[in-house]
Amino acid sequence: MLVDVCRAVGIENNREVAAKLHADEKDVATVDTLGGPQRTTIVTRPGLTKVLREAAYIRVASRYLSGRVPCREHERDVAVG
Repeated sequence: MLVDVCRAVGIENNREVAAKLHADEKDVATVDTLGGPQRTTIVTRPGLTKVLREAAYIRVASRYLSGRVPCREHERDVAVG
């Protein structure tokens, strides 16, 4: 389910993510819950790949904007500027 994927990778607004996915990257399914049947967005494998790439981009961009970028060579963060 899209909400679980977004929660796992740290994306707060799953509705925004769903709006960015193409029709072949998502679907709607009815899931039985304690409160009764609920409709929820599910992602296909291509949709999952897109969400994971976006989450990785967000993490790298936020580190860069905060002045910290990952340095793989030394496995530590390096200050920018």
